[in-house]
Amino acid sequence: MKYLVKVPINGFETANEVEISKIDDVFATMTLKVKNSQDEAKITLVDPYQLDSNYSFEIPIAIKTLLDISDESELSIYLAVVLQQPIEGSIVNFRAPFVFNNKTEKMAQVIFSTKQEPNYKIDATLREYIEKEKIEL
Repeated sequence: MKYLVKVPINGFETANEVEISKIDDVFATMTLKVKNSQDEAKITLVDPYQLDSNYSFEIPIAIKTLLDISDESELSIYLAVVLQQPIEGSIVNFRAPFVFNNKTEKMAQVIFSTKQEPNYKIDATLREYIEKEKIEL
């Protein structure tokens, strides 16, 4: 599914559209496209709820407004993952979730500070969650 980028993505500020392709129930890829260019980049994503069923955060009101989020919205949340060998050592950033409104086809990245979300790390490994949530990769 394609989404319009409503807030610049950290490190990919010129991307104006992304496309999500699910790999399985845990992983997806996000292809970032730059307006008027053939350039694109890919980011591997992970569904945070597959890693931590208690993962939660407050979407800032500005993001809710930009993405037209309402009570009827169908949201998807993903986190960036930097793949490593073995995969259990892959690094996940829990403090910069990507929020997708599937109804309006708009998305944004929300970036939280340590003060805002002290329980989430920017460099968690999949290993930390595989054992806790009994995930099979």
